[in-house]
Amino acid sequence: MDTCILLIDEDEDDRELFLIALEETEIKNVRVVQSYDGSHAMDLLAEGLRPDYIFLDLNMPKVNGTQFLERIKKIDSLREIPVVMYSTSKLEEDKQRTHDLGAASFITKPNSIRELREAIRDVLEPHAQQA
Repeated sequence: MDTCILLIDEDEDDRELFLIALEETEIKNVRVVQSYDGSHAMDLLAEGLRPDYIFLDLNMPKVNGTQFLERIKKIDSLREIPVVMYSTSKLEEDKQRTHDLGAASFITKPNSIRELREAIRDVLEPHAQQA
């Protein structure tokens, strides 16, 4: 069974690093759909995309991560999708606010591919073992 990730981040370099780190986890059968902002991601979901996980940046134009999180947690068909905040923020208030809004976890964008690989593996490995 494939695992689908919706990766929402306006920074193309950060999306590319995420894909490299994901590949290095060696977790099989993972498909990544990329989105450059929350508005575009909402369009993808409205078109029927149902990812197993959403990795969501906080700071984006148009619809930011917090706004996106608030919106999808109000939609019955999307509420249960685990949302992993994926941000440069290290602020405890950002972590707490997104947790209160329903985020499953918060990854501060690490400085190395190795750290990012381990963070992604920690999120995805339980699901990969069930598949």
